[in-house]
Amino acid sequence: MGSYQRSTTVAIVGGGPGGLATAIALSELSDVSVTLYEQNPEPREVGAGLSIGDNGWKVLELLGAADGIRGCTKSNATHRLATSHEQVGFMIVEDCNASLGSRNGYTGEVFLPAPQPDPTVSTSKRARTRVRRARLQSALLARIPPGIIQYNKKLVSLRDLDKKGAHLTFQDGTQALVDLVVGADGFRSIVRRTLFPDHQLHFIGARTWRTLVPISSAVPIGDLMGAWHGTTTQAFFSGVDDESDEDLFEISLRASDKLSRPDPAVSWGVPVTNDKVTSNFTEFDPRVRAAIALVPEGQWREFALFAGPCLEDITAWDKVALIGDASHPLSGGFGTGSAFAMEDAWILARALEHTRNSSDRVKDALKIFDEIRSPYYKRIYHWRESQPSMSAAKRARVESENRPLEDILRDRLRHFFPDMAGHLDWIHKNDIGQVWKAYVESSKGIDLG
Repeated sequence: MGSYQRSTTVAIVGGGPGGLATAIALSELSDVSVTLYEQNPEPREVGAGLSIGDNGWKVLELLGAADGIRGCTKSNATHRLATSHEQVGFMIVEDCNASLGSRNGYTGEVFLPAPQPDPTVSTSKRARTRVRRARLQSALLARIPPGIIQYNKKLVSLRDLDKKGAHLTFQDGTQALVDLVVGADGFRSIVRRTLFPDHQLHFIGARTWRTLVPISSAVPIGDLMGAWHGTTTQAFFSGVDDESDEDLFEISLRASDKLSRPDPAVSWGVPVTNDKVTSNFTEFDPRVRAAIALVPEGQWREFALFAGPCLEDITAWDKVALIGDASHPLSGGFGTGSAFAMEDAWILARALEHTRNSSDRVKDALKIFDEIRSPYYKRIYHWRESQPSMSAAKRARVESENRPLEDILRDRLRHFFPDMAGHLDWIHKNDIGQVWKAYVESSKGIDLG
């Protein structure tokens, strides 16, 4: 008879896409006992829509959740608008993402047409999709076994007990002692602040406002789909639902805010008045202003945008891992932030599986996880910092110079849509399954199992 080996206990802090993906991947390991702690009283996803491209579909397929997600693609957007609203001259878009093409926000002139994708370079069988955040969350929740998620669990303390593990205390007084903690608690991560107290977020001088409205309300306005750019403001419109669903329409707005200094702890997803939102777009094209005016009072949510420096390591104490936004507090995730988090989750599970017979399993697994994911995020940071349009000084100069508006907007697009020539395929077409296979086959992938 084999010797008894107790389960490795894991606490996941945070129930966003990264935390849910971690719960799925780890619950499939028979020798791992996992609990997910979510601070909200029920499943809740703050925001509007998100994009799922090749890298996202690949990891969702590995998690078994891809078939549960439907969103807005070129085919279903075209079908809805062509059959239900033929009287309206709606611009048929390439897909439901921000890379549709760009317009002068004041005149409506298309100054950067949508790039035509090359079908020969797609590595996924599924189309790039814009989907409600809640749809992704529901698909992931459906894959988690009962009893794993505990709600109303706001983390207030995390302590390293050396060989005894990590100790967590929650606001309701409950406690947990585990072998491994996964910090999946987002951009304002309590876990990250505990591990790296000197790491500070800074306000980048911009805010966004997001909401969803019925597409039937927006259609009479005309050809809205896509991105509209002003000197210091942007408006983005996209469908987020499959034709069989509720047909919701996403409105996402952004404006510079150089004066205020919001508190990062209380400035995310807060209600805001219609007057505050509309005051930033008074000079925009009438169609944009009419669409913004459709939103009922109380439906807008405001997000102050922060960023933080790259972490040298995304693990600590030999028993804590950071995933998703907690591990890379960037402002913007190249339209693929949820995929980053789910890739982290899947790799962490593979590392724990790979080290199942190690005498120091968690430590060895975290070493593997960090070796794979830290260089990836460092490369992302390096790429962003190397782009001229990413410089705050450059942005300020571009916005204040007395130059033609089209020149200013083209300069800004290098920040918003940097991948029009496929320079970021290493992000958008990343195949996390192949990444793991390459690691195992490499000299670093020593089998500890």
